[in-house]
Amino acid sequence: MSHHLRAIKNSLNYFCDQSSENCGGNRRKGTCWLYNPENNPTIEDFYASFGVFAFYFGEEEDHKYEWRAQDYLYQETSGSRWFCLGLEVFE
Repeated sequence: MSHHLRAIKNSLNYFCDQSSENCGGNRRKGTCWLYNPENNPTIEDFYASFGVFAFYFGEEEDHKYEWRAQDYLYQETSGSRWFCLGLEVFE
């Protein structure tokens, strides 16, 4: 696993463990989290409960890119309430 991938996973795990309101209530299996409408009434609320990763690009690192949960999570299977870290697919 690359250093960058490990850092992203560690940051996400740390964030999720900080509060029971983070990461959809933090009910997970591996790197997948359960969307529970009782905790988050809408999928947008679920996504909003996850952290945002900020990356800086350019020679002077003056271009900021924010990576939100809807960018890095994918639905495990159609109709599933499990959402998984998309980086796993490419490991």
